[in-house]
Amino acid sequence: MASAGWGRTVGGGSAADTLQQAMLPVAEHSDCSRVNGRLLPVDERSMVCAGGQGRGGCQVNGVLPL
Repeated sequence: MASAGWGRTVGGGSAADTLQQAMLPVAEHSDCSRVNGRLLPVDERSMVCAGGQGRGGCQVNGVLPL
């Protein structure tokens, strides 16, 4: 799954000047809920989870709901 944005490429850094893209593996909802459930409820009907295997979005190397 492709994830794209103009966010920071390093923690505390500036936003990217050009659109960044990363290919992320699709993750199981159970993994996403375990990692993010306290921060954001994962709705399996409207969200897909991606990341893991050392790759992620939002400066995170874990799984995230999108």
